[in-house]
Formats: sequence, C-alpha cells, structure tokens
Amino acid sequence: MASTFRVDFRAGLASVLTTYQAANPTLLNKVYSYPPGEYNTPCAFIEKTINERQEMLNGVWQRILTGTVVIVCKLISNEQATTEQDVLIDGLVDAFSTNFHATSGSSEIEPVSVTDTEITAGEGVRYAAAIITVQGTKQEGRL
Repeated sequence: MASTFRVDFRAGLASVLTTYQAANPTLLNKVYSYPPGEYNTPCAFIEKTINERQEMLNGVWQRILTGTVVIVCKLISNEQATTEQDVLIDGLVDAFSTNFHATSGSSEIEPVSVTDTEITAGEGVRYAAAIITVQGTKQEGRL
C-alpha cells in the first residue's frame, strides 16, 4: 500500500490552522491550503512546496518532511498591530507544538523556526509576514 504521508502532512497543517482560526476568528481571518492570489488579512496559507529527506538507521526508515506556513498581516507600524501579529504567531507556534499528532497517530509534527519578513502582492502592496517552518517525521521498519 502506498504511503500517504505527504498528503497527511499537508492535511495536518491545514487542520491545525483551521482549528486555531475557529477559536480565534479575530486574530486569523482566513486560512488557505495553498498560496492565494490576494490576501484577506490577517491570513495564513500553506506553501505548495514540501521538502523531504530520508534516513535509514539500523533498519528504521525515517521520512522527514519540511513545510512552511505563511502568516500575512497588514503592514502597519503601530504598536497594537505589532502586538496582534506577535500574539497570532505565538498562538500558531503553540498550536503546532501541542497538536504534534495532527498528521497521524504514527507521525509527529513540530514547528522548527519562525522567520519574520515582508511580502509584496498585486500592485506592489506590501504586507508583514512570518514564515513558520514545520517539520513532520514518520518512522517505519523495526521500531
């Protein structure tokens, strides 16, 4: 039977995002499972690219996926907007940390880094953004 780990990983990321959004609709307005054409901020989306590396050690095959979730907010320099963005990022990092089996019961996900940046869309509109890198691990073989 073919593995569905990549599909499950992407679905797990989406599940954590939508669950967080349902609990915090004012902090996270929209969730996309793909990069959208335009942003309805504050929003989050899952990048299309998922990188994979594999390791084999003592008969245990380990698949390690790395995906990114991008958080997009309006680029506003006031203190309230900055605090709201920090609260959103902290909340999502916590959500990924506490839902480590979101992909499946036999695998784990964990946030491994956050990078603050700016992105441009449409007619040169700039947005504040944060990239949360999430790693998923699944082991198969002699466990």
